[in-house]
Amino acid sequence: MKPNDMKTTSFPIVCVGGSAGGLEAFQNLLEDLSSKTGMAFVFIMHLSPEHRSILSELLAKKTKMPVVEARNGMRVEADHIYVIPPKTNMTLSKGKLVVKSVRNARLRHLPIDRFFKSLSEELGSRAIGVILSGTATDGTLGAEAIKAGGGITFAQDKKSAKYDGMPQSAVSAGCVDFVMPPKKIAKELSLIAKHPLISPAVRVKEKKPATTERKGFEGVLQTLRIVKGFDFTDYKPATMNRLISNKMDLLKLSRLKDYIKRLNADEKEVERLYDALLINVTSFFRDPNAFEALKKTALSAILKDKPMGQCVRVWVSGCSTGEEACSIGICILELLGEKAGTVPVQIFATDANERIIEKARRGVYSKTIKNAVSPERLKRFFIEDGDSYRISKQLRDMCVFSRQNIFGDPPLSNMDLISCRNLLIYLQPVLQEKVFRNVHYGLRPGGFLFLGNSESIGSYSNLFRPLNRKQGLFVKKSFSFGLRPEETPRYYMPGRSGTDAKTYPKDTEENDIERLIDNIVLSEYAPCGVLIDGDMHVLSFRGSTGRYLEPAAGKPSFDLFRLAREGLSLPLRSVIHKARETRRPAKREAESVKYNGGRFGVNITVIPVRAKNLKEELYLVLFDRSVSPAAPHYQPKKRTAVGKVKDERYLLSLQKEIDETKEYLHTVIEEQENVSEEVKTANEEILTSNEELQSTNEELETSKEELQSTNEELNTTNEELQNRNAEVSILNNDLVNLLGSINIPIIMLDADFVIRRTTPHVEKVLNIVPSDIGRPINKIRLGLDIPNLEKTLLDVTKSLHPKTLEIKDDDESWYSVTVRPYRTTDNKIDGLVIIFIDITAAKKAETLAKRSAAAMATVTAERKRADEFDSAYKELRETKDMLVQSEKLAAIGELSAGVAHELNSPLTGILGIIRSRIRHTSPDSIEHEDLKKVEAAGEYMARIIKNLTEFATPSAAKVEKLVCNDIIDSVLDFSKKIISDKGITLQKELEENLPAIKCDKTLAQQVIVTLMNNAIDSMEENGLLKISTGSVLENEERFVEIEFQDNGCGIPEENLTRIFEPFFTTKRPGKGVGLGLSIAHSIIMNHKGKILVESKVGKGTTFRVRMPATVNI
Repeated sequence: MKPNDMKTTSFPIVCVGGSAGGLEAFQNLLEDLSSKTGMAFVFIMHLSPEHRSILSELLAKKTKMPVVEARNGMRVEADHIYVIPPKTNMTLSKGKLVVKSVRNARLRHLPIDRFFKSLSEELGSRAIGVILSGTATDGTLGAEAIKAGGGITFAQDKKSAKYDGMPQSAVSAGCVDFVMPPKKIAKELSLIAKHPLISPAVRVKEKKPATTERKGFEGVLQTLRIVKGFDFTDYKPATMNRLISNKMDLLKLSRLKDYIKRLNADEKEVERLYDALLINVTSFFRDPNAFEALKKTALSAILKDKPMGQCVRVWVSGCSTGEEACSIGICILELLGEKAGTVPVQIFATDANERIIEKARRGVYSKTIKNAVSPERLKRFFIEDGDSYRISKQLRDMCVFSRQNIFGDPPLSNMDLISCRNLLIYLQPVLQEKVFRNVHYGLRPGGFLFLGNSESIGSYSNLFRPLNRKQGLFVKKSFSFGLRPEETPRYYMPGRSGTDAKTYPKDTEENDIERLIDNIVLSEYAPCGVLIDGDMHVLSFRGSTGRYLEPAAGKPSFDLFRLAREGLSLPLRSVIHKARETRRPAKREAESVKYNGGRFGVNITVIPVRAKNLKEELYLVLFDRSVSPAAPHYQPKKRTAVGKVKDERYLLSLQKEIDETKEYLHTVIEEQENVSEEVKTANEEILTSNEELQSTNEELETSKEELQSTNEELNTTNEELQNRNAEVSILNNDLVNLLGSINIPIIMLDADFVIRRTTPHVEKVLNIVPSDIGRPINKIRLGLDIPNLEKTLLDVTKSLHPKTLEIKDDDESWYSVTVRPYRTTDNKIDGLVIIFIDITAAKKAETLAKRSAAAMATVTAERKRADEFDSAYKELRETKDMLVQSEKLAAIGELSAGVAHELNSPLTGILGIIRSRIRHTSPDSIEHEDLKKVEAAGEYMARIIKNLTEFATPSAAKVEKLVCNDIIDSVLDFSKKIISDKGITLQKELEENLPAIKCDKTLAQQVIVTLMNNAIDSMEENGLLKISTGSVLENEERFVEIEFQDNGCGIPEENLTRIFEPFFTTKRPGKGVGLGLSIAHSIIMNHKGKILVESKVGKGTTFRVRMPATVNI
């Protein structure tokens, strides 16, 4: 458990993340979740920034827990649900919610990842993350953080998720403990809430968690040591405790004893625990600032100093799945640029987990890396492969992945850079020392060490100097003695040493004698001394230096000036300063150095040491006892004549010390002046840079304001355009539907007579197909010959007055062609509109009427008249057939009025003459029979004329309150005989006490007779006619309904929509003219009623007439 695990909240917090489909999933979770779990719930969903959220209200309907929209600073309480507001990011800090507005909500942000990470940092093993339905990858990185902190993670299963992008991304990353539907997640959360290691009540009672029991703890580690061959003994106990407790939570075990049994019985659980304890959490460019610093300093220096053809060697220890190694490789390739193929690079990436190494070798990563890798790097160094990314061949060839235990296996050597990030924080000092031993051995002199932001070299500052302490960059010191890797039998093969025996020839006996003599001479006659670095730290002692140096009291130190004996410090400083300034050997004598109660003179020699493989300058300080006697060191005493000479010698000694002190002070002052000058120069450069930065910042601020202003204007313009586009879309849809519904050919032309739009009926009449749109009309061969079309179009364009033509086609069809100017909304002429109206029926009716009148006027002779009457009869039959086929309502009105006016008077005269001739002819004669036929035809024509008159000029209705049952009875009184003669059974079901209706009695009877006659005509003998009445309520309005149901032949479905059209009939010729139902329909509509019809061929037809009801009478 983390140290701060108990400082925020005493209860677990469950964060539920979702996007598309997430609301439904969370509602399902809440339905099966207890309202008294002792946990707090935070729901984070991708919300629209443009609209107010009603998420709290929707969730409140599914649970008894209080549901509130989060506010900044709100303290989290158990058994409460907190919902993220729109257009915000939210985190957890010290048990309170931190809510911050998102400046640009349109930019992609990851609120689930953000909260998951803060939850893990705050609660550690008591953090629980749930990822529900949604697209993209938000939540995956956060789930990895929760897993690394010892928390528990859930993901919705693929089958129940509407959109499985988010949960499947987390599952693919291997950071999910449970994959299940929301209802099962709710039950699992309830069980986890009751677990002793999670429940606050149990934790209060227990002084320490179960995992602190030493025996049990050692038993778990022993099992891992036996099965996996890896020793976790010196890992930090708090980390082990937290991760082992998490595994016990998932298995719902409270005692270590039971968990050890589980480990012994389940090898897969051992593998899972092993993976968890190694904490395989990593990402590309983790801590981007650190990688930027690595690239600019360490990697740039390595590539700059690397000789041509020599390999750049990098070791990434604890590489996990390889992201960090690839990140370093990307940085190197970016620095090399076009030279990438000429400089060999090897990145050795090692880890103790073989399974993780296998995954790293594949080099395949989920699409969540888009959150950490820039689009430019994705494009250059990765290949998109389905739902994942694969590293490029160039990058993969640079990396070598292998299994290695940095604590026990031999370290790699001669490395330019070693990355050991975020490993030391989990280790106790014993293991940390092993790591530093191996890392120091593995680096070449001047090599770089890359640690995590929260890691440091600690007490190993004698081995490394800081390059960028904040970003974890350190440099190996050139000379560091006394620390080497632990020598174990595993490092080298038996019989072999660390240096290959073949490298050096065996020493001969003669060589041994010469070396022995050299050593004796050097030890007896060579001056002793020390090797120091630029910081005046002693790196190496040569010979016996006790006469000149001694350890100072207090904390051990290798600082040369603290080791120097009395009288040696000032001249030593002076001569070292001189050697540093001149970069040449310097000498100086210290006249009075105190040693063993006496004083002596010392010759000091300082020699700068430089070598090609050294990154820093070292100094060899040699001490040699002076032959001249040491200057006496007297204490001032009372002046006497005898001591005058001694005092003079003492004054000379003091004077010399003063001179040395002056020289030392002069040196210090010079150094100070140099430093001051450098600081002044640096300060001036900083001020100049600051002014440039301020100027740049002001320019950026100005540019930012301009961009913001432009962006606001663009947003406004975009909104207006969206509104306009919506309006234009609606108008366009209306126009398309309107033109598609009109059965009239219409052509729209632009100013150059190019076809712009047509109605569907144009193709049938003019043979203009959709591909002709965009072509000039005068370049198309039309199906209808329009004389002087181009001239007509020009005339209308110039005069701006419509022009109408009547044209006949090859099929004897007539059209009225109207050409009109096309006017825009601002009254500008932008083309022409051509309208074609079919007037064939009107033309034929006009011609037939003229022929009928001429024929009737010329009847003079009996026989001749009979022949003419036969001809008139045929022409009238043809006229009737033509009228039945007419489809134009406008032509119907003209035809009805014209026929009634032109034919009624002549027909009356004709019938009078025919009836007079019938009375004067013998009933048995052929002439009498022919005259009877003509009379019958004339009477039929008279009925047609009467129906036309009624249809064209309906009589005024006399409205009164009536009971529909009485009207039906009055009609049946004179219709029963007709019904019975036809052999039809009549069934009456009239409801009593019906409301009255307002109508014209005669017109109502006409409607009932029409519907009864239609029913009778549709049935054969033994038919059944059922007439019923009742009351219905429709849209809160009361109607009286009359139903006519027969079992006749029925009406085909395609004719149901046309039965109320004038002159439409399905009866045989002579049985009806098709006006009865049309007239009945008009009467019902005029009375604000309705008529409904249902029919099935061979089953029968049902008509329902509904009339508005009034109060009862």
